Amino acid sequence: MIPYPADIQDRDAALRGLRPARQWEAVEMTDQSLQQEDDTVLLSYSIVAWRDCCSTPLRARCASTYLSDDGTWYRLSHERDVRDGDEAGEQVRMLRRKPRPASQLGAA
Repeated sequence: MIPYPADIQDRDAALRGLRPARQWEAVEMTDQSLQQEDDTVLLSYSIVAWRDCCSTPLRARCASTYLSDDGTWYRLSHERDVRDGDEAGEQVRMLRRKPRPASQLGAA
């Protein structure tokens, strides 16, 4: 789940985007759905995800579209609709990874 920039990027912004992102500490997926039409697949799901830097989880509904080109899958699009915790209306189990040394935080 990578947010894409709204505008065209210049060279410096594109290079900054290649830096490793902070890893998710835990992710819980629900309401998964897969729809396939020929070589195109749409995946949709709800997530609750935690990062080591944030006290509250991200709650979102996501959808990704993939295209198979001779057996290699390419992501064509990804959308994320962030939901407020109250709107989510679900109970979530807190799934956490073991703590990592500070030297590893932020590594992809």
